[in-house]
Amino acid sequence: PEDEKNCGGPMAASISRDGKRAVSAGCNGRVILWDYPTRKIDGKPLVVYPRLTVSNPGLAISANGDYVAVTSVDEDSAKGYLLSFSVFDCKTRRTIIGPIEMGSLGEVGSVDCLQFSPDSSRVAVGFQRLGRGVKVPKTEIQIWGISKEKE
Repeated sequence: PEDEKNCGGPMAASISRDGKRAVSAGCNGRVILWDYPTRKIDGKPLVVYPRLTVSNPGLAISANGDYVAVTSVDEDSAKGYLLSFSVFDCKTRRTIIGPIEMGSLGEVGSVDCLQFSPDSSRVAVGFQRLGRGVKVPKTEIQIWGISKEKE
């Protein structure tokens, strides 16, 4: 259905290593799973965010196509805009990790990488940690096991 597609084209897309599943994220906040061989949408959106990080949405699908990791910007009345990341199980369509808050947009510059391990058992997220008076941003990499806990 047209309303479930990404508006204005995807901001990010990723294809599983086995070529069976793809995922896209659009400016409408929808993260869409695709049956890649048929190019058809695979059910309802995996998740719908109020907003995604426009400059770099950070989107990855595991090699086996079972998991999707995505970064988002969420608005918090007390903290402002928060950058977070989550991992979803494609079969159950449930969140299995997160959302994990990485910091406010003033503290975190951008997500520079989001990648699953070749065996789909871990996901790495790399971002720049900013701070007041910091001339050179600190690069931070977090590695999470799909068992739902940070390693």
